[in-house]
Amino acid sequence: IDPISKRYAILLNTQTSTDYLTNIVTKKIYNSYSSDYFLPISETTNKYLGTQLQGSTTSVTNYFAPSFGVGSNYHIGRPKDITTTTTVYVDTPSGTPDTKTSKIEYAYNNGNLSQTKKTPNSDTVSIIEDFTYFSNGLLQSKTISATGTTAANQVAPRTTTFTYDTTNRFVKTIRDPELMVTTN
Repeated sequence: IDPISKRYAILLNTQTSTDYLTNIVTKKIYNSYSSDYFLPISETTNKYLGTQLQGSTTSVTNYFAPSFGVGSNYHIGRPKDITTTTTVYVDTPSGTPDTKTSKIEYAYNNGNLSQTKKTPNSDTVSIIEDFTYFSNGLLQSKTISATGTTAANQVAPRTTTFTYDTTNRFVKTIRDPELMVTTN
């Protein structure tokens, strides 16, 4: 509670769910929130089989500064990057916990997501997704490529394109990287 303005915020601390078919209990802990808009900054998800901890995932999200423009220029809580650390405690070959870290970076243009860069386990190779849009904001194409590759593991970019019906409400066709066209 803010002693001056008397404002308060109800923030989630812990969320627990149980899958009764597999007996897996998922416990999500919200470690910290931003002080301005109460956006979740750090979250930890623990998975239990019965009462034994099987693995945990901690995600730390950084956000772009809010923009109070008009229309697509107005945003609060637009992620800049998310760093995820995952630890597995059981069934590893060495018997010791196995930890992996990955990062996703986001870029925006005219209010639309223009690029994501996914880097697994602090690797030099990253998967890049580039998005282009029609003037009305509908997705026109998505291209997946890789950076940091060598001649031995180089891959060609793969593009998927979209068209829409005359009302611009429904996807009309999707052309995948193999040039196969799906018509709705």
